[in-house]
Amino acid sequence: MNLIDRIILEWSYKTEKGYPDLNNKQDLRIFESLFGFNLEEMAKKPFSFLSPEAQEVGKAIMAKLNIPEDEIASHSKNRIIVLTDIPRQQVFKALGEMGFERDSTTRGSSGGGYHTDSGIEIIHKPKSLTQLGGAGVGNETFVYEKIKNVLESNSPITVKIDSSNGPTLEYRGVVGVNHVGKEGERKGWKGDISLETSKGLEFISIKEDGPYRWASVMGRYKEFYQKFITKAYNGDYPFLKLTPLESNPRVLQMMNPDNGKPYGRIFILNHPQVEEDTYDMAFGQDHAQIVQRSFTDADFNLEGDTLTIKASRTMKDLSDFTDDDLPIIEFERNASKATATEGPFNRGIVVRTGPKKRMKKATERANNLVLQYDELGL
Repeated sequence: MNLIDRIILEWSYKTEKGYPDLNNKQDLRIFESLFGFNLEEMAKKPFSFLSPEAQEVGKAIMAKLNIPEDEIASHSKNRIIVLTDIPRQQVFKALGEMGFERDSTTRGSSGGGYHTDSGIEIIHKPKSLTQLGGAGVGNETFVYEKIKNVLESNSPITVKIDSSNGPTLEYRGVVGVNHVGKEGERKGWKGDISLETSKGLEFISIKEDGPYRWASVMGRYKEFYQKFITKAYNGDYPFLKLTPLESNPRVLQMMNPDNGKPYGRIFILNHPQVEEDTYDMAFGQDHAQIVQRSFTDADFNLEGDTLTIKASRTMKDLSDFTDDDLPIIEFERNASKATATEGPFNRGIVVRTGPKKRMKKATERANNLVLQYDELGL
């Protein structure tokens, strides 16, 4: 295997699809963390690459945000990247004021983007991508600050969260809002903010637009993980062989013995504990209701004592998930977790739960393995 193949293989193991997508921000950040330079920057083109019409739009954005030309880049002739560390909410507010249309499905950014009447796409990317998950934290902080600012001059209020995809959420008698933080994680909470209401504390999990993700379950399913990995390491499965990676012996590859290729992921269906655990993995011990949106000022509207918040999606019960959303177990490789050189454990294979839709996107190129729990002999 040559160097380029090794790089692509290592990168593929850590991507959501099992192969790199240059339009996926997370895939590009993974590359940067693995190899020390920013592939995304290499993929960008300068302002001058834009079409004449897109350059006019870019100049208008520069004037509105008071940013220099080097903070307007492009992916293609009619795809503008606003490359600035101005907070996304502020950038999106400006784009909305300029009359551009919001589109949460715009590729290349977890927060979506905007487009003009003529089809020119506009997305925002921070200049300094230094913290994984930073945008998500900024999103929840933005919601917290918006509610807090309203409460400073209006209390109590009703907070109403409207969505065309999911139930309307309504919280009456709100007199306070709290940012939950790390302490909540240690308690098994899923909420990012809590509202002080007439019913007591009510928790809300704030997520950016994009595919619903579940969680690492290395602790929750530790016994299952150890039994499966031990049997695989001992050669008990004819469909799976664990072999050290030549370039990094700490890392075990999950190999397909039939073709000598590494599996991108191994999906396990119908584990008896997953269905039982699904509610807790989604809503936590705080019974947090889930709200998805990459929020901007335009999503908040105060009328009288009711603050209405526009969301892309809301979920308060398992019935609000589609079948494709529901979790299944997946084993994947994570070289950063490889610390041992002998035995089956701490060798860069981790277990997590992901949405069923990820398995359905599995491709022949990704070489994924799908198994029923009953096949494992555990």
